[in-house]
Amino acid sequence: MKKIFSTVLLIAGALMFAGCAGEEENLFDKSAAERLNETGKIYSTRLQSSEAGWVMEYYPTNTEETYKGRGYLIMADFDKDESVTLAMNNIMTDYEYMEEKSLWEIIADNGPVLTFNTYNEVLHCFSNPEYYESGKGFEGDYEFVMIDVPEDGQFIMLKGKKRGTYVRLTRLPAGTNFQEYLDDVNAFFKKIFPENAVNEDVLIVGGEKYAFNSGSTGIIGKYPYDGDAITETTEHPFLITKRDGKYYLRFRSALEANEVEEQEFVYDADADKFFGVENAENIIEGEDPATFLINNLDAGSWSALKTAEMSDKMKSYFDELDTEFSAMKDSRKRSYTFSGMTLTREKDGEHYRWNVGYKVPGSSRITYAQYNYTMQRDGNNISFAYVAPVDESATNIQNTLPSVKNVTGVFNRKFIVTAAQTCFNLRQIRLTAADDPNLWVVVTVG
Repeated sequence: MKKIFSTVLLIAGALMFAGCAGEEENLFDKSAAERLNETGKIYSTRLQSSEAGWVMEYYPTNTEETYKGRGYLIMADFDKDESVTLAMNNIMTDYEYMEEKSLWEIIADNGPVLTFNTYNEVLHCFSNPEYYESGKGFEGDYEFVMIDVPEDGQFIMLKGKKRGTYVRLTRLPAGTNFQEYLDDVNAFFKKIFPENAVNEDVLIVGGEKYAFNSGSTGIIGKYPYDGDAITETTEHPFLITKRDGKYYLRFRSALEANEVEEQEFVYDADADKFFGVENAENIIEGEDPATFLINNLDAGSWSALKTAEMSDKMKSYFDELDTEFSAMKDSRKRSYTFSGMTLTREKDGEHYRWNVGYKVPGSSRITYAQYNYTMQRDGNNISFAYVAPVDESATNIQNTLPSVKNVTGVFNRKFIVTAAQTCFNLRQIRLTAADDPNLWVVVTVG
């Protein structure tokens, strides 16, 4: 019996060995080079599969240095004749659209590598040692290890062969025009992160709140909201792209707080905020308009020139002021000139002033008739309560010109405070009467 059992085991073992040997032979019937070549052909087909091409989120290096660390959008269309059309519009092209054609291929080098193997100014300017820093340039890559290339995928992930910086390609919808796409994204970028932004923005990740600035450079500097901007700031490069009609802000590396990570955010136009793609509780938003307006009254003023954006109803009050000041004459029969309104805070910290600005004949200097108000805040609402003229001169102006009395009454009410365009740029804020949506004016900081 033992002999029969042993014989069965020997036969089973032989069969198993034969089966395994057969499987190994099928797996390795081609050399590594052949398999790499086949994979390269598959990846080439997948790069070519996007009719309109791809948008590349290109980062030269993993540093935070202003130019080497920031990201650059590069448009890429891979053709079957092994040519590629690359395009960009950024600081490297003096913000003019540049498009060039060159060659590409996928080579075998410890894995499939995408190489742009003939010179193309759009991409190779980042690896040209003569650019930016003599002898080093931007230190960017032009060969990329193909990390993730799914069939019919929306994204392809690459990694710089030398610098190890990750680069993402996003499939573009059919009919996309490279120049129009870049113009669109650049316009949105400038709207959200203008160079002349006067306010900081807010980032919330993992329940932690941060303030951040310098978005216009493409590298935000963030620090704890109540922290020290000088000693606690960390820098984070990012890029903005567009897909499915929505704008996406994606950092070069994921942000992390309290074991929560978020790398990409999508903009919600109605909310005027970016929400995390993975977790909508992670948010990027501008500063609160009412808070910003009040805080800036400590340091300066808000103005509404007679040319400011305003409703027709508000404009009627400004036009009345303009007409009545023009009708005032000095002894030489020269006219006064109405210039606009300003909102300031009195030194006592208790009163606020709506000031009527005008120029006396023969002077370029603006004179102000000042009128005191108290102010209360309720959420996004600010209520002004008229008190009295500041001095005798303001009293005389008010008694002489009915339009001045009228306009001081106009501001004696509650206003809803909102951003004129976006909370990411609060240089201008809109004040809308809570009891009359047709009565509003845009005030400008400074």
